[in-house]
Amino acid sequence: MKQLFGNKVNAGIPTLIENSTPYSSDKEKANLFAVYFASQCFLPDPPANYQLPPVNYITDARLDNVDFIPHEVTEIMKRLNVSKASGPDGISYRLLKVNCHYPRLFSILH
Repeated sequence: MKQLFGNKVNAGIPTLIENSTPYSSDKEKANLFAVYFASQCFLPDPPANYQLPPVNYITDARLDNVDFIPHEVTEIMKRLNVSKASGPDGISYRLLKVNCHYPRLFSILH
């Protein structure tokens, strides 16, 4: 690639098109991704009278609540190593790091 383009290779996300509308700024693309991922992250309503199976605890320790503080999450996301592989969710560290300043992303994570 360097032979073809020199040092001017842009590794960013190219212009995205949805419903014939182009999105070229980083903020527009981040919002588009946030809306898309948020629409994919939901659980269907359970059937009537559904009950979760019993949990067999092996310890008395419990984690009842996890609170996310957006500023702290942003600081952690800024330090992500983009050369590492994605986690089991398949979301790349580069995508998270580049878009860590956009509040709509937190609606997905929280």
